[in-house]
Amino acid sequence: MRVAADGVPSSGRTIIIPTLSMGKKYLSTLQESYYETEEGAKVLSLIREYNPSIYVELHCYRHSAFSSLTSLERLSKTGVPPMVELEEKMLLGSVSPHLLSRFKFEFSLVLEVPCRASLKTKMKALRLLNFIKNSENWRAVLEKFKTEYPHQLEKASRLLRGWLPEGVGARGPPTKSNSENAFI
Repeated sequence: MRVAADGVPSSGRTIIIPTLSMGKKYLSTLQESYYETEEGAKVLSLIREYNPSIYVELHCYRHSAFSSLTSLERLSKTGVPPMVELEEKMLLGSVSPHLLSRFKFEFSLVLEVPCRASLKTKMKALRLLNFIKNSENWRAVLEKFKTEYPHQLEKASRLLRGWLPEGVGARGPPTKSNSENAFI
């Protein structure tokens, strides 16, 4: 994996889990039952062990799933807000509410790319992952996203603000900075 090959972060550590469920029947991380599987239990165990301040999931999606992932109806159908397209079919969204209710990340997100992504999309995703890996803290990550994707980030923040109870998933007491920015 290229992110791992590009060196260690300047501070902290990066833990990369390349694949959890390759070749197995698909079960969404949005379902509580996912965390009862071997793969889900492994995710929970690793989060407990390392207690990350920044948590990122990279998923791939079938081309046919794009509209359901970005639809405003996603909230009523799956319980999570729609993902927002950053560019080149690369999507940004929240991690599962089942994780947010259990852990207090300073910053967490899901990046979704098409399973058959173009080289350009793969390189953009890799660039973002490397930036996250090399950032000093979540504020630097957030500023990078605000600079690169101002309109998309505003849309994602608006969608999430209406969905998350104040302070859920944010470390420390809820403040304007951590309840608004802790997820996107």
